[in-house]
Amino acid sequence: MLKMKKKTMDLLGSKAFKMTSGAALVALASASMVSCGGGGGSGSSLPPGVGLGESAAQVTPSSGCAVGTEAACDSYRLTPTDVTLILQQGIAAAGSTQGTFAVVDRVGNVLAVYSTDGKYADMTTMSGPFDISASDIKIRSGIFSPPPVSGTAGLENLDAAQALDRSYFAIAKALTGAYLSSSGNAFSTRTASFIVQEHIPPGGAGNNQPSGPLFGVQFSQLPCGDLVRDFVDSATYGPKRSPLGLSADPGGFPLYKNGVVVGGIGFISSGGTYGLDREPNVSRDNDPEEIIAISAARGFTPTDSITSTKIFLGGPTAPYSDTTGSVVTPSSTTPALQSVPGYFDGLSIKNGTAYGVDASGYRPMKVDGSDLGASDNLRTIGSRLASRKAFILTTTNATTNRYPVIGSSNASGAADDVSDEDVAKILESAYDVAFRGRAQIRAPQGSAIQVTISVVDTTGKVLGLIRTPDAPIFGTDVSLQKARTAMFMSKNVTALNNSTINSYISKNTSNIFAPVSKFDGSYAFSGRALGNYARPLFPDGKDGTAPGGPFAPSANWSPFNTGLQLDLVATRVLASATTTTPRASKTCTTDNVDLPSPIQNGLQIFPGGFPIYKGSVLVGGIGISGDGVDQDDMIAFLGLQNSGASVGHAPADKRVDRYNPGNASPSQNAVYVSCPFQAFNDGSANPVCN
Repeated sequence: MLKMKKKTMDLLGSKAFKMTSGAALVALASASMVSCGGGGGSGSSLPPGVGLGESAAQVTPSSGCAVGTEAACDSYRLTPTDVTLILQQGIAAAGSTQGTFAVVDRVGNVLAVYSTDGKYADMTTMSGPFDISASDIKIRSGIFSPPPVSGTAGLENLDAAQALDRSYFAIAKALTGAYLSSSGNAFSTRTASFIVQEHIPPGGAGNNQPSGPLFGVQFSQLPCGDLVRDFVDSATYGPKRSPLGLSADPGGFPLYKNGVVVGGIGFISSGGTYGLDREPNVSRDNDPEEIIAISAARGFTPTDSITSTKIFLGGPTAPYSDTTGSVVTPSSTTPALQSVPGYFDGLSIKNGTAYGVDASGYRPMKVDGSDLGASDNLRTIGSRLASRKAFILTTTNATTNRYPVIGSSNASGAADDVSDEDVAKILESAYDVAFRGRAQIRAPQGSAIQVTISVVDTTGKVLGLIRTPDAPIFGTDVSLQKARTAMFMSKNVTALNNSTINSYISKNTSNIFAPVSKFDGSYAFSGRALGNYARPLFPDGKDGTAPGGPFAPSANWSPFNTGLQLDLVATRVLASATTTTPRASKTCTTDNVDLPSPIQNGLQIFPGGFPIYKGSVLVGGIGISGDGVDQDDMIAFLGLQNSGASVGHAPADKRVDRYNPGNASPSQNAVYVSCPFQAFNDGSANPVCN
């Protein structure tokens, strides 16, 4: 969640985004929102992809690194010596600027928190330009016109000092840099700012471009979710929660050693703001927080070839930083650490835990296939996945799989509505597509797609979850959000009698949405289709139009106020951010007894999720998150289509993109799936989802 600094308006020598003619064609094709229907693709036993084996070798510690903090792990983790140097460089760069640093490892463990002034200070969330005087901060949103008369809109205009001190914001920024990055891409919080707004590239009204590809991702890794872990759960096992989800406030960066992402750093200043950059292509922020953070990271930066400025996001490239920082002589100050309830005890600088060992919460699958399950069929599939470098999440008290494959019988009451073998087939089929696929947000070009794959039943229970070796950490939680969202919104949600949901569904009675807005289980919703109805503009990105439908806020939209997505979780997010005891009920939804289980970690509103049906009966959902949203869509869609399982996609007449009210133009239809061009590294023909 998200920053807009007062602009100095010194113009860039060139635009902050570039587009080749080929990339422009891809962007235009993506923007046209043409649906890909039907099947296609290949079965299992596919040719090897490019990059998964190499990535596994790069990110998996060598023998001798078992616990994750011993000397043999040093090339794969941040040591206390590393963290001390980073803080001392930051202190020197900050000079008289007061503020707070946070350093985390790759899986979100907080290693150090230090405030230059030794105390907490007020923070305010915002997403628009502001004026600052000696006595106060006046917020004038660059999105609201006019701004709200009083109070907040979502989290916009929230006086965070009433709930959180600034150390929580520094942690969110550091964690974002670590979670969005991998050995093939380096994204900062400024990059996040670029990809979560109502247009890409951002720049205000008038560009008529679609919303950012990760629109809504800021509300993931939430402190109330059931997948993310607490400091009180474990000192090392991730992925750890963020106090406020992902951040787009410049001043958060990933940290690297030997080409491997090992953590992140965030800095936020005293009395500052927490927002985003609304006009990245016309001016530099000269953001002091960003200058200080990137200066602190010197010596732990990624290679230039994998920063966001070198990676096309379906057309434009995203900014990484407006500054290269400054070369400083590290301060001799011994950082006086501070405790952060629920995240860091303040007693000492912690060892980072090497990603890929049991204690990190992530490791490669065992070659005997036993991680998937005990039966011969599951072990056979598990062994094939292990040979392709698949990773799992681990439990905190053993070396076992946190989410072993299980079946489900919750939809129609028949035994094994989704069998464990069905789940295993879907996981393997989706992994096969990723194994062959060409990543979007990864360098070098032609790298295999790196993702997390989640399958759930109709209660939101995880039936299976696997990952490629170098998938960004953020996608773990997001893939589960996508699977649950597609499943949940394809249910009869009106029967829940939930006040928040009903208020959104009932607010829009236009012909375009009238039958759909029943949301009574008549229509199957993909993540992409739901996103069409959750954008601030409809059709997506078209300026001057009304909000996107039942799930977008009818007024006062901002990246801090995304409509139903936020309103279902906002109360619990703030209440959970500072939790210091084990959470008895790990859920982000609170206002109806039917809601906590199906969407415990919140909704997600960008592509990569599909409901799963057995005939015409909804039985679950699949979600993918990682190296590009069209790639996510393709892997989920073809993975389910090609699985050979007894379950599959929604019947054609249930898909929401098949609904047309008769008086609506095709551009007003929801889109169910959209797949990339030149999708595979093995030369398979296009279009892949046709």
